[in-house]
Amino acid sequence: MNYIIITEAMIESWRKEKEELEAKLGLIEKRLQALSLFSPENVAKAPPISTPIEESHISHLSTADAIILSLQKSRMPLTAGEIRAALINEGYPQDRWGKVGAYFYSTLKRLADHKKIVKVGNRYKALPVEHAQAKMGNAENDMNLQ
Repeated sequence: MNYIIITEAMIESWRKEKEELEAKLGLIEKRLQALSLFSPENVAKAPPISTPIEESHISHLSTADAIILSLQKSRMPLTAGEIRAALINEGYPQDRWGKVGAYFYSTLKRLADHKKIVKVGNRYKALPVEHAQAKMGNAENDMNLQ
C-alpha cells in the first residue's frame, strides 16, 4: 500500500498559493470589468453622453471642452492621437497646444483625473450622463486650467 505524507509546510504552501491566485483572479476580474466598458455592445447601447457642449465652432472652445466634444461625437473610445487628429480635422487651432503638444496631453490627464472623461488602457471616452459629476460647458475652469 502506498502512503502520501502531507506536512504542515505543504499545507501552508498551498494556502499561500491559493491566496496569491485569488488576488490575481481579482485583478483579472477588475480588468475585464473595465474592458467591458469599451465593448462594441456596451458602446452601442450606452446612454446619452454627458451634457452636450454647444457646437458653434470648435475653434472657440477651450482645449478641455474641445476634447470632451470630440469624445462625445465619436461614441467609441479614442487614443490621444486619435483625439488630436479629430480636433485637427475639425479645425481646432494647434497653436494652443504648444510645439510638442504638452498642454494637450496635460489637459487629457487632468480631464481623466477630474473624472470628466474615462481612461482605460490608452483609450479615452466621454462619461455617460449618470456618471458626469458636473455640467460640461467650461471644463477648463472647473479644473483650474488656465
